[in-house]
Amino acid sequence: MKMVRTLIVDDHAAVRKGIHDILQDYDSLEIVGEATDGREAIQRARALRPDLIIMDVSMPQLDGLSASAEIKKFSPDTRIVMLSMFSNGPIVDRAKELGLDAYVSKGQSSTFLLDAIDSVMRNEPYFPA
Repeated sequence: MKMVRTLIVDDHAAVRKGIHDILQDYDSLEIVGEATDGREAIQRARALRPDLIIMDVSMPQLDGLSASAEIKKFSPDTRIVMLSMFSNGPIVDRAKELGLDAYVSKGQSSTFLLDAIDSVMRNEPYFPA
């Protein structure tokens, strides 16, 4: 089974650790790195070539939507799951417009994140209502 190389991007260390803890029991995921803002996410994505990125929307330096758009330009096959404190609205619409793969609210249980990962790795978008 091919391991899914995963990059975690969030400006809060506690959130990155929480995501890491959720994903560590996921047998087919290999966490290859972390980033703390959008600019670092772009650099790490270029260097690490992850299959999957878990990306926060609101970050300093460069927001997650802008960083994701840039990453999709040089790595269109990389799957990107957006995370946000906001549960719907214009951010979700913008993520869809940019061709991102999934959107999960941080307020939802961890099963939503795992469902999103399963969906995007099957090439199915995940944008729950």
